[in-house]
Amino acid sequence: MISIIIPVKNEEKTIENTLTQLEDLEGTYEILVVDGGSTDATKEIAAKKARFIESEPGRGVQMNTGAQASKGDILWFLHADSKVDKNAILAIQESIDHGAMGGCFSMFFYDWDAFRVRWIAVTSNWRARFLQLMFGDQGVFIRKDAFKEMGGFKEIPIMEDWDFSKRAHKMGKMVVLPVKLGSSARRFKEGGATKTLLRMHKIKVMYLRGEDIDKIAREYREVR
Repeated sequence: MISIIIPVKNEEKTIENTLTQLEDLEGTYEILVVDGGSTDATKEIAAKKARFIESEPGRGVQMNTGAQASKGDILWFLHADSKVDKNAILAIQESIDHGAMGGCFSMFFYDWDAFRVRWIAVTSNWRARFLQLMFGDQGVFIRKDAFKEMGGFKEIPIMEDWDFSKRAHKMGKMVVLPVKLGSSARRFKEGGATKTLLRMHKIKVMYLRGEDIDKIAREYREVR
């Protein structure tokens, strides 16, 4: 079985649509929504359609909490505003059956079709395939035993997906599935596509240079 783990905080505008579409998935799965202290109606909405778990805030903390509570032998970490293909579960299972330890999906932005945004999606998929860097908006999945062996996500305020991806690739085969996964371009809409992209690249450079992780997190919050 596959455990779908969705970390949330104040996602009342997105979580119901996401959970509703997950009902159409083919295959065997469970859904865990892990809340990091929402003050809106997220809990009331999510608890009707999924296992609702309360956690300390922080994406890494929440995903680890969900993994610990999960019953599946494969973990799939999904953002609250994702659009999934109905065959996503089957695609994950097939990749694992054929020897992959884990992987991610080929992402696209479903709510903005400008050329610049399409290009960002294309280069994100190239990054995952050729640089072995899979980010959270690409729907990372992994065998639960491998996740445990890795020690899960580092509970840091940002870049937990970067760190996790690099460690996972050293352990086993991680694949980029051709199946599409939609992500929201809301950050780019709010901050401007070019300006937001440049600031996100700045964040990556700061991380590579080993700058203080809390400083990087503050920069990311400004981007959002």
